Amino acid sequence: MALHRMRTIPEALEEIRALDEKTAVTPYCIRTLCKGKHVRCIYTGRKILVDLDDLLRFLNDCSFEDIQKTAELSDRSQICAN
Repeated sequence: MALHRMRTIPEALEEIRALDEKTAVTPYCIRTLCKGKHVRCIYTGRKILVDLDDLLRFLNDCSFEDIQKTAELSDRSQICAN
């Protein structure tokens, strides 16, 4: 049985930066994806544990149109802003 690679938002961002050092993904972006239920996560008190594989899959597989739809559904105008 394989375990899900659960990471806090800062840890997930660190893993993303290891893959792409010039990434534009921010902690706010990851948090918004979690709140919008686009990425599997678990809320544990004040922490959010993100399924790293699901986050990477979303970032790799989503199209520009998917990101725009996600941003429109968000309570803010941009989902992944610098």
